[in-house]
Amino acid sequence: MDKPGKKQQLARLLYFIFGATIVGETGVTSLIVSEVGVSVLSKLNFINGVLLFLLPTFFFSQIDSSHRGNLLQKTLRAAIGIVSILFILYTLSAAADLTFYTAFLLILYPLSYLLKTILFLTFWTVAVDVNDTMEAKLSFPEITAWGFIGGLSGAIASRLLLIPFSPEFILLFWVFLYILAYLYTAKFNSIYGQHLVPIEAISGRSKNTRSLIGDIKEILTMPLVKNIGYLYFFTYIAIFMLDYFFGLLPVLSIKTLLILRGFNSHFILLIVLSP
Repeated sequence: MDKPGKKQQLARLLYFIFGATIVGETGVTSLIVSEVGVSVLSKLNFINGVLLFLLPTFFFSQIDSSHRGNLLQKTLRAAIGIVSILFILYTLSAAADLTFYTAFLLILYPLSYLLKTILFLTFWTVAVDVNDTMEAKLSFPEITAWGFIGGLSGAIASRLLLIPFSPEFILLFWVFLYILAYLYTAKFNSIYGQHLVPIEAISGRSKNTRSLIGDIKEILTMPLVKNIGYLYFFTYIAIFMLDYFFGLLPVLSIKTLLILRGFNSHFILLIVLSP
């Protein structure tokens, strides 16, 4: 039977993680488009692709040997610290009219993408660890729905905050949501942490020493994995191209900075609402 509060706590945690992701994406994208221009997004998306390619080396190969709850907490704690530092550096350098102040925005964009990927993957690993098959069938649809509601809430909140405040304030709101997610993670970890111990600690086995290249070769022999890989490859090319050209049109036709930022927030809201 499902332990009291487990589904609700997972739903709230995903709500804040998804909401923080959308808020961060809205704030960073609005600032980059208005301060640097849309042309740089294609280069940043390329960096996102490289980071996603390198992610298995530094993350997936370690997740089975790490306490999932602690890993999620550490990731959120690192996100809070790094985003806060970059926000402070950007604000101070922009106030001092330093020429390199936009460099901090260019770091925040791929960072937000990397954090989104790591947090979602770690969250669902945690959710799988604490639920058996029957519990997962019953609770995961509702948990996913709350994640969607969190993303929708983040998109709406970002749009409303852009009216009275600057995008810099949205970055602070981004950090605040990460803090809430961290607090919920700490609470959840204190209750269900015993279910999140490393696989090696449960089975008594030592860490697998096979090379990463060998693991990749073994995985790539699976036809289903190949087909999914091809599908994702061409899908993401199409998505990034559409994002670039769709972002270029308003930059060429909209001259008011506030309207441009509002358009970007509406665009992200529509992405959240799309199936």
